[in-house]
Amino acid sequence: DNRGLSDSLKSASPILIKFVELLIGILCTCLIFVPFDNQLHRSVHRSGVVCVAFSIPIISNIILLTSHFRNSPTPKITLYYFSFVSAVFLIAAGCILINDWWVFLRSLHFLPPKMFMDLMLSSGIFSFVLSLICFIDIYLTYNYY
Repeated sequence: DNRGLSDSLKSASPILIKFVELLIGILCTCLIFVPFDNQLHRSVHRSGVVCVAFSIPIISNIILLTSHFRNSPTPKITLYYFSFVSAVFLIAAGCILINDWWVFLRSLHFLPPKMFMDLMLSSGIFSFVLSLICFIDIYLTYNYY
């Protein structure tokens, strides 16, 4: 009976990882909201890339989970594209956030509050974690969906 449980977990793993992506995407969005709301970004373009990068996995996973639970099939290639584009944008967002954090940390003219800096750093780290999860999602979708 352990084999049946193992097989059912393997077949459910692409859907479970989409829930994890959704939760971490929401977490990243909540973490970066306070620093960006207090003008802790170097340019509007950089903050736009970060906001788009965090919204892609949220929107795409809500759509994919809705279609899964409505029993309307989604082509595998679409799942691959969503996960790959999300991962690439999240790597870019993580690089932008870590770079901005480093620039603000080394600035002699402007030192933001520590809480804002910690939120920006943790959002950048979670961005890299979420991009890794997106790449794992591609692997799980390829093998078990």
